[in-house]
Amino acid sequence: MEEKLAEKKVTYTLLKDDTYYVIRNVPARVNVATGELLFSPDTAGKLQKIIWGNSTNCPGQLNY
Repeated sequence: MEEKLAEKKVTYTLLKDDTYYVIRNVPARVNVATGELLFSPDTAGKLQKIIWGNSTNCPGQLNY
């Protein structure tokens, strides 16, 4: 069976060090059948920089 993927903007959430991060408008490929999110290597790298490089320790909603 062939996977159907759709390009969408999604909300990415992560719990790190007892802090929730919510990042909106993240580009992803979404498996239509399962809802699985697939991020490009560039997008994954940017997410890591946003979360792990958040020196202000400002949790909450962030925009991609």
